[in-house]
Amino acid sequence: MTPASHLGDLSPSLAHSVNDVTVRFGHRARRLQRKGPIRLGTVLGSTIWHSFLAGPLAYSHLPRQQFGNLQSKLFPPFFALQSAGSLALLGLYKRAGHVLSRHDSTSWVLGGMSVAALLNLLLVGPWTTAIMFRRHRVERLENTTYSAPDPSSKMKSLNRRFAIAHSVSSLLNLGFVFAVVGHAAWIAQNGLTMV
Repeated sequence: MTPASHLGDLSPSLAHSVNDVTVRFGHRARRLQRKGPIRLGTVLGSTIWHSFLAGPLAYSHLPRQQFGNLQSKLFPPFFALQSAGSLALLGLYKRAGHVLSRHDSTSWVLGGMSVAALLNLLLVGPWTTAIMFRRHRVERLENTTYSAPDPSSKMKSLNRRFAIAHSVSSLLNLGFVFAVVGHAAWIAQNGLTMV
């Protein structure tokens, strides 16, 4: 029995066309089901790895300025991966037949992930990095460190600005972590057909 055989008295060519569309949609749905877990696994794995393992290990084993230089090179591609991955997951969710609306919690989670990653990629990450490099420059010029007992007024200002920028970036990343883990739990509960 073909998927279109229940159409009864339709002409054979129309029944064949309906059957062809049904088969093509089935192949498309299976392709979407394969792409979703790969993208989710990539985004989830890289986020957990960098946020909770690689970043803290580098911080504890590298001199502070070297760590900052390393992070300044790692963060742009990391935030780009988060942005592309979360936008792809949002697109897959919509392509799977879901309507993106304010009443759909999954739309909010995937949209929130995308916004957090894009903010870190385009605004907060570059802002934090620029402040960090200014602070490095002042340390060299004043032959001191940011944590000296009596920092200059310029260093105090940079320290305060860096603390704010770094906190905002960290909170955006933490929000992304919660959202991607929540989305993975949602898929585990509802199955891959929900992509």
